[in-house]
Amino acid sequence: MAEFSDYNMAARMKAVIRGLVVDVLTQLAPPPRYAEVISVNTTTRRATVSYPGEAVNFALPYGSAVPSVGSVVRVLGVSGARYIDDVVG
Repeated sequence: MAEFSDYNMAARMKAVIRGLVVDVLTQLAPPPRYAEVISVNTTTRRATVSYPGEAVNFALPYGSAVPSVGSVVRVLGVSGARYIDDVVG
């Protein structure tokens, strides 16, 4: 059985643990996606967006950054809990 006092073993274990942590964090907080705004409903504070290459549109909530039709927005969150984070263009 290897010991952590062995430098090479400790370095390999550190690399494995770091890789596992990065994988878990990527699953919990996936990278942002960008979408184009198709319509905006100011009453419900939701905008319908279209992701490039996808046929289905999604209605997502927005906060203080109010998008306009045709603008590009950054979408954060995971499936079922996505939201418009910012208007970028």
